[in-house]
Amino acid sequence: MSPRQNAALPDRPVALLRSSRRAVLEWLAWTTIAGVAFLQVGNFNREIADYAFGADGWPLAICAAIVLGATLQLAFRLSREYRSASRQTDGTDDAGLGSSPSGGTGGSSGTARPSLQFVAIFLLPFVYLFLVPRLGFYVMTPFFIVALLFLMQVRSLVTLVLVTASAYGIALLIFTRFFYVALPVGRIEPFYGINNAVIALTRTGL
Repeated sequence: MSPRQNAALPDRPVALLRSSRRAVLEWLAWTTIAGVAFLQVGNFNREIADYAFGADGWPLAICAAIVLGATLQLAFRLSREYRSASRQTDGTDDAGLGSSPSGGTGGSSGTARPSLQFVAIFLLPFVYLFLVPRLGFYVMTPFFIVALLFLMQVRSLVTLVLVTASAYGIALLIFTRFFYVALPVGRIEPFYGINNAVIALTRTGL
């Protein structure tokens, strides 16, 4: 190992911490949301006839899925940021090392956009929870998934369609077809009718 590479090694953790701060904050936001929801699950803890998991079964599963998904995403992003930081400190990106720690040319607009994005990602689940009882789970969930992916800067149409269809399909398969979970169907027409139509199609296997 060259003296230059050896001297750059201590900079890797610093560069990793700087670049992964946003990822850690997003993970904290998601785990906080899941934690708050988990604390409320006790209000649904009662038995349901012919349903082994009880009324709190699906809320617990959703909380666990949120924490697992957020953790896997954090691990993926930390791994990606570590590889990027390693390339910079190895000298393959000297221009990046020569830039100022404050982001230089980015200015205040460079930090404002990530902050607004973080706030939007944090608020989106609350907007979703507010609209689901009124418009229904089956109508709102695809829009929620697309909005979340868009806020996470996913711009590929193929990715948006595939991820939304996969996540929505799995939710329908598990909660509606297999476990017959009574998810909100809304109370405003025509959304009420659309939600019930989705339930009927899912349970009949169409």
